[in-house]
Amino acid sequence: MSKKTIKNIFNEKLNKEKMHENIMKKIEGKKENRMKNVFKIAVPTLVALIICGITFLNETKTNTQLKGDVSSKIEENNISINQIDDAGAPKIDGALERLDVQENYFNIPDFEVLSDLSLPKDMNKVGGEKLFGRSDKNSKVYDKLVQYQFHYFNEDNTRNITVAFSDTNKPVRDYRLPDSGKISTIHGVTLKLYQYKDIYMTEFQYKGYNFDIETSGITEKEFIKFLESLIK
Repeated sequence: MSKKTIKNIFNEKLNKEKMHENIMKKIEGKKENRMKNVFKIAVPTLVALIICGITFLNETKTNTQLKGDVSSKIEENNISINQIDDAGAPKIDGALERLDVQENYFNIPDFEVLSDLSLPKDMNKVGGEKLFGRSDKNSKVYDKLVQYQFHYFNEDNTRNITVAFSDTNKPVRDYRLPDSGKISTIHGVTLKLYQYKDIYMTEFQYKGYNFDIETSGITEKEFIKFLESLIK
Protein backbone atom coordinates (compact mmCIF):
# COMPACT_ATOMS: atom_id res chain seq x y z
CA MET A 1 0.00 0.00 0.00
CA SER A 2 1.43 3.42 -0.97
CA LYS A 3 1.78 6.48 1.32
CA LYS A 4 -0.81 8.24 -0.67
CA THR A 5 -3.27 5.50 -0.08
CA ILE A 6 -2.62 5.46 3.68
CA LYS A 7 -3.01 9.27 3.84
CA ASN A 8 -6.23 9.10 1.95
CA ILE A 9 -7.54 6.45 4.32
CA PHE A 10 -6.47 8.54 7.34
CA ASN A 11 -8.11 11.68 5.95
CA GLU A 12 -11.23 9.71 5.16
CA LYS A 13 -11.35 8.44 8.76
CA LEU A 14 -10.95 11.99 10.12
CA ASN A 15 -13.71 13.20 7.86
CA LYS A 16 -15.99 10.44 9.16
CA GLU A 17 -15.25 11.43 12.75
CA LYS A 18 -16.04 15.08 11.97
CA MET A 19 -19.21 14.03 10.21
CA HIS A 20 -20.18 11.90 13.22
CA GLU A 21 -19.40 14.80 15.51
CA ASN A 22 -21.48 17.17 13.43
CA ILE A 23 -24.35 14.68 13.33
CA MET A 24 -24.23 14.29 17.11
CA LYS A 25 -24.25 18.07 17.55
CA LYS A 26 -27.29 18.33 15.33
CA ILE A 27 -29.02 15.56 17.27
CA GLU A 28 -28.20 17.25 20.59
CA GLY A 29 -29.39 20.58 19.17
CA LYS A 30 -32.67 19.03 18.13
CA LYS A 31 -33.06 17.47 21.56
CA GLU A 32 -32.39 20.83 23.18
CA ASN A 33 -34.91 22.56 20.92
CA ARG A 34 -37.46 19.88 21.67
CA MET A 35 -36.94 20.38 25.40
CA LYS A 36 -37.32 24.14 24.97
CA ASN A 37 -40.55 23.61 23.06
CA VAL A 38 -41.78 21.20 25.74
CA PHE A 39 -41.02 23.80 28.42
CA LYS A 40 -42.75 26.49 26.34
CA ILE A 41 -45.91 24.37 26.28
CA ALA A 42 -45.62 22.76 29.73
CA VAL A 43 -45.01 25.90 31.80
CA PRO A 44 -48.11 27.85 30.65
CA THR A 45 -50.18 24.67 30.94
CA LEU A 46 -48.94 24.10 34.49
CA VAL A 47 -49.68 27.71 35.41
CA ALA A 48 -53.19 27.40 33.95
CA LEU A 49 -53.79 24.20 35.93
CA ILE A 50 -52.64 25.89 39.15
CA ILE A 51 -54.96 28.88 38.52
CA CYS A 52 -57.90 26.55 37.80
CA GLY A 53 -57.15 24.61 40.97
CA ILE A 54 -57.06 27.77 43.09
CA THR A 55 -60.29 29.05 41.49
CA PHE A 56 -62.02 25.72 42.14
CA LEU A 57 -60.95 25.72 45.79
CA ASN A 58 -62.13 29.32 46.24
CA GLU A 59 -65.50 28.56 44.64
CA THR A 60 -65.88 25.46 46.79
CA LYS A 61 -65.04 27.49 49.89
CA THR A 62 -67.48 30.26 48.86
CA ASN A 63 -70.26 27.77 48.21
CA THR A 64 -69.61 26.14 51.55
CA GLN A 65 -69.78 29.53 53.28
CA LEU A 66 -73.00 30.41 51.48
CA LYS A 67 -74.56 27.12 52.46
CA GLY A 68 -73.46 27.73 56.01
CA ASP A 69 -75.00 31.20 55.96
CA VAL A 70 -78.31 29.86 54.65
CA SER A 71 -78.35 27.07 57.21
CA SER A 72 -77.64 29.42 60.09
CA LYS A 73 -80.41 31.76 58.92
CA ILE A 74 -82.86 28.88 58.84
CA GLU A 75 -81.71 27.59 62.21
CA GLU A 76 -82.22 30.94 63.90
CA ASN A 77 -85.98 30.87 63.12
CA ASN A 78 -87.29 28.92 66.09
CA ILE A 79 -91.09 28.82 66.06
CA SER A 80 -93.36 27.91 68.98
CA ILE A 81 -97.08 28.66 69.01
CA ASN A 82 -98.59 29.13 72.49
CA GLN A 83 -102.24 28.05 72.75
CA ILE A 84 -104.48 30.15 75.01
CA ASP A 85 -108.06 29.38 76.09
CA ASP A 86 -109.17 32.83 77.29
CA ALA A 87 -107.81 36.06 75.79
CA GLY A 88 -110.13 38.57 77.49
CA ALA A 89 -111.13 41.88 75.91
CA PRO A 90 -109.68 45.09 77.45
CA LYS A 91 -111.64 48.30 77.13
CA ILE A 92 -110.13 50.71 74.62
CA ASP A 93 -110.59 54.43 75.19
CA GLY A 94 -109.61 56.15 71.99
CA ALA A 95 -110.63 57.82 68.76
CA LEU A 96 -109.75 56.60 65.28
CA GLU A 97 -108.77 58.80 62.38
CA ARG A 98 -108.94 57.07 59.05
CA LEU A 99 -105.90 57.28 56.79
CA ASP A 100 -105.98 57.50 53.05
CA VAL A 101 -103.31 54.88 52.58
CA GLN A 102 -102.28 56.01 49.10
CA GLU A 103 -102.03 59.68 50.10
CA ASN A 104 -100.20 59.04 53.38
CA TYR A 105 -97.88 56.27 52.29
CA PHE A 106 -94.68 58.18 52.96
CA ASN A 107 -95.84 60.43 55.79
CA ILE A 108 -95.72 57.60 58.29
CA PRO A 109 -92.50 57.09 60.32
CA ASP A 110 -90.38 54.21 59.01
CA PHE A 111 -93.22 53.07 56.77
CA GLU A 112 -90.65 51.30 54.57
CA VAL A 113 -90.48 48.56 57.20
CA LEU A 114 -93.93 47.52 55.97
CA SER A 115 -92.81 47.20 52.34
CA ASP A 116 -92.52 43.86 50.51
CA LEU A 117 -94.79 42.03 52.92
CA SER A 118 -95.75 38.45 52.14
CA LEU A 119 -99.55 38.41 52.01
CA PRO A 120 -101.90 35.67 50.77
CA LYS A 121 -102.99 36.37 47.19
CA ASP A 122 -106.65 36.85 48.12
CA MET A 123 -105.81 39.52 50.72
CA ASN A 124 -105.49 42.39 48.26
CA LYS A 125 -107.27 45.10 50.28
CA VAL A 126 -105.59 47.52 52.70
CA GLY A 127 -106.77 50.22 55.09
CA GLY A 128 -105.05 52.44 57.62
CA GLU A 129 -105.87 54.42 60.76
CA LYS A 130 -104.38 56.56 63.49
CA LEU A 131 -105.53 55.86 67.03
CA PHE A 132 -105.63 58.83 69.40
CA GLY A 133 -105.91 58.80 73.17
CA ARG A 134 -106.31 61.56 75.76
CA SER A 135 -103.18 63.23 77.09
CA ASP A 136 -105.33 64.43 80.03
CA LYS A 137 -107.64 61.78 81.44
CA ASN A 138 -110.04 64.44 82.63
CA SER A 139 -110.27 65.95 79.17
CA LYS A 140 -112.74 64.93 76.51
CA VAL A 141 -110.26 65.72 73.76
CA TYR A 142 -108.37 62.88 72.10
CA ASP A 143 -105.16 64.67 71.25
CA LYS A 144 -102.40 62.12 71.86
CA LEU A 145 -101.26 59.86 69.02
CA VAL A 146 -101.16 56.33 70.41
CA GLN A 147 -100.38 54.23 67.33
CA TYR A 148 -100.68 53.67 63.62
CA GLN A 149 -102.50 50.56 62.44
CA PHE A 150 -102.95 48.91 59.08
CA HIS A 151 -105.40 46.24 58.01
CA TYR A 152 -104.77 43.77 55.19
CA PHE A 153 -107.86 41.77 54.22
CA ASN A 154 -109.67 39.88 51.47
CA GLU A 155 -112.75 40.91 49.50
CA ASP A 156 -115.34 39.91 52.13
CA ASN A 157 -113.07 40.63 55.14
CA THR A 158 -113.17 37.04 56.40
CA ARG A 159 -109.39 36.88 56.43
CA ASN A 160 -107.36 39.78 57.81
CA ILE A 161 -104.08 40.86 59.37
CA THR A 162 -103.84 43.99 61.54
CA VAL A 163 -100.44 45.55 62.18
CA ALA A 164 -100.26 48.25 64.88
CA PHE A 165 -97.03 50.04 65.81
CA SER A 166 -95.76 52.94 67.89
CA ASP A 167 -92.36 54.33 68.86
CA THR A 168 -93.54 55.67 72.22
CA ASN A 169 -95.62 52.90 73.78
CA LYS A 170 -97.00 49.43 73.34
CA PRO A 171 -99.99 49.48 70.98
CA VAL A 172 -103.37 48.81 72.57
CA ARG A 173 -105.01 45.56 71.51
CA ASP A 174 -108.34 43.78 71.36
CA TYR A 175 -107.15 40.73 73.34
CA ARG A 176 -104.96 40.32 76.39
CA LEU A 177 -101.80 38.24 76.02
CA PRO A 178 -100.38 36.22 78.92
CA ASP A 179 -96.87 36.90 80.17
CA SER A 180 -95.96 33.20 80.09
CA GLY A 181 -95.24 31.13 77.02
CA LYS A 182 -92.45 29.71 74.90
CA ILE A 183 -90.23 32.20 73.10
CA SER A 184 -89.83 32.14 69.32
CA THR A 185 -87.03 33.68 67.27
CA ILE A 186 -87.39 35.12 63.75
CA HIS A 187 -84.30 36.56 62.06
CA GLY A 188 -82.71 37.29 65.43
CA VAL A 189 -85.80 38.98 66.95
CA THR A 190 -87.34 37.26 69.97
CA LEU A 191 -91.12 37.21 70.37
CA LYS A 192 -93.99 35.12 71.69
CA LEU A 193 -96.60 33.75 69.32
CA TYR A 194 -100.13 32.97 70.50
CA GLN A 195 -103.19 31.27 69.07
CA TYR A 196 -106.72 31.84 70.37
CA LYS A 197 -109.34 29.94 68.34
CA ASP A 198 -108.70 31.05 64.71
CA ILE A 199 -106.75 34.13 65.82
CA TYR A 200 -102.95 34.41 65.80
CA MET A 201 -101.33 37.21 67.80
CA THR A 202 -97.90 38.50 68.75
CA GLU A 203 -96.07 41.60 69.97
CA PHE A 204 -92.40 42.52 69.68
CA GLN A 205 -89.89 45.35 69.26
CA TYR A 206 -88.23 45.96 65.90
CA LYS A 207 -86.50 48.93 64.25
CA GLY A 208 -87.16 51.11 67.30
CA TYR A 209 -90.92 50.45 67.21
CA ASN A 210 -93.30 48.38 69.29
CA PHE A 211 -95.29 46.11 66.99
CA ASP A 212 -98.54 44.34 67.73
CA ILE A 213 -100.11 41.95 65.23
CA GLU A 214 -103.51 40.28 65.30
CA THR A 215 -104.89 38.03 62.58
CA SER A 216 -108.14 36.28 61.84
CA GLY A 217 -109.00 33.51 59.38
CA ILE A 218 -105.44 32.85 58.20
CA THR A 219 -103.35 29.70 58.61
CA GLU A 220 -100.34 29.27 60.86
CA LYS A 221 -98.09 28.98 57.79
CA GLU A 222 -99.42 32.29 56.40
CA PHE A 223 -98.93 33.92 59.79
CA ILE A 224 -95.28 32.82 60.06
CA LYS A 225 -94.52 33.74 56.45
CA PHE A 226 -95.96 37.22 57.02
CA LEU A 227 -93.82 37.73 60.15
CA GLU A 228 -90.68 36.56 58.31
CA SER A 229 -91.32 39.14 55.58
CA LEU A 230 -91.87 41.92 58.14
CA ILE A 231 -88.88 41.05 60.33
CA LYS A 232 -86.22 41.15 57.60
